[in-house]
Amino acid sequence: MAKKRTSGRFTTRYKIFLAVSITAIVLLLLCNIYLYVSRERALAKDQAKGSYPFAALEPMEEKENPQVSLYFYKQLSGEEQEAYDAIERVVSAAADTDVSAYYGKGAKGGIGQLPFALPGEAGEKIVQALRSDHPEYFYWKDSRFDRDEEGNALFIGEFLADGKRRGEMAEELTAAMEEALSQINEASDYATEQKVQEYLARHCERDQVTREALEHNYRVKQQQTEKGEAKDYEELTDAMQLSRTAYGALVVGKASDEGYAAAAQLLLEKCGIPAIQARGACACWNIVWIGGNACHLDVYGDDCGQIADYTYFNLDESIEDNAYYQLDRTYFTYPACQSRAAGYYIRQGTYFKEYDSRDVLWAIGTLAAEEDVIYLKFSEKAFARALVVLKRKNLFTKYVKPYCTKEVQSAWESYYLASNEAFGTVLLYKGETSPFEE
Repeated sequence: MAKKRTSGRFTTRYKIFLAVSITAIVLLLLCNIYLYVSRERALAKDQAKGSYPFAALEPMEEKENPQVSLYFYKQLSGEEQEAYDAIERVVSAAADTDVSAYYGKGAKGGIGQLPFALPGEAGEKIVQALRSDHPEYFYWKDSRFDRDEEGNALFIGEFLADGKRRGEMAEELTAAMEEALSQINEASDYATEQKVQEYLARHCERDQVTREALEHNYRVKQQQTEKGEAKDYEELTDAMQLSRTAYGALVVGKASDEGYAAAAQLLLEKCGIPAIQARGACACWNIVWIGGNACHLDVYGDDCGQIADYTYFNLDESIEDNAYYQLDRTYFTYPACQSRAAGYYIRQGTYFKEYDSRDVLWAIGTLAAEEDVIYLKFSEKAFARALVVLKRKNLFTKYVKPYCTKEVQSAWESYYLASNEAFGTVLLYKGETSPFEE
């Protein structure tokens, strides 16, 4: 009888334990269902309002923009500034002097006296400063230094085309700038900068031939410096020289990285946004000030063809981790670019430090309803995982489906994907035709 009573108590306890466990599991399931339904209702409500919860990931401290006109001139010594001024007088006058004795038959340019002789590096430093401060001197082709019969130091500049044609070209550049400015002036500096980049992407194409020639000449110069080997530089045609200028970018519609940077500098300055040219060993881009914060901007690197990418839009100093963007500080210093708050992906809220499928897919679904191009950026840790999902053919019909309408799914049935692993960016473009350069 005792054994039967013990067995009965055990059975009763077991039944109670089982009932409590089942009740707990049911309650847990109900809680999860409630949380899920609540989240999805909030999601639907937010989507109905058109809201997007990932914007402004980092607040941007607004400060007054600095005055950066003549940025490189101000870093020169008093004597160097005198030489700078003397050279500028020659270049700005755009004379039609015969300089064939220095540059070959038919060469036109200007000759001016300098306050003192400039050895090779000193002359190179001043010429670089003047070119960087004044991209409007697009016709300035080459520079040499010599002495006259009396021993006076001379600057001899070679110009593209003759005086009459240069005048016409200057008018063409002015007209092109006015046309561009009519399309890009916005209420905020950030929006204006974005319009400048988009305008150049639509109206200019990258000149890879000139870019490769410049890289070749840089390597030749390095070999001559390091090994003392005499090798020939690749001769740049007048068309290639123009490609390195704002005229090439805004009038011809084809430019190297220098041409893009010069055009961006002119347009941004006209809109009241401080901008300078930044130079690496063999690269050129811009440093701009947005809300008083200095940022790196490479409009050449962000030109994908028909559209602008934003991989190199308002980056901080971490860009210098890439050898291509290591600043050449041989002659000049550059401002510290310490804030990333004006970066496109930070500002738009599409930078993901961690891969959370719901947040990423929600972002894609929300943006796909309004945009033809979706820009995303991931941390190094999240990039590979995100790319696995984003490359799936049924991305919109299966994964993004809960976060967008059937109309959006249908519109995005065909799309192109481009990614940049070094910077963690992914671009999705809706359409049958690729917008990217071959």
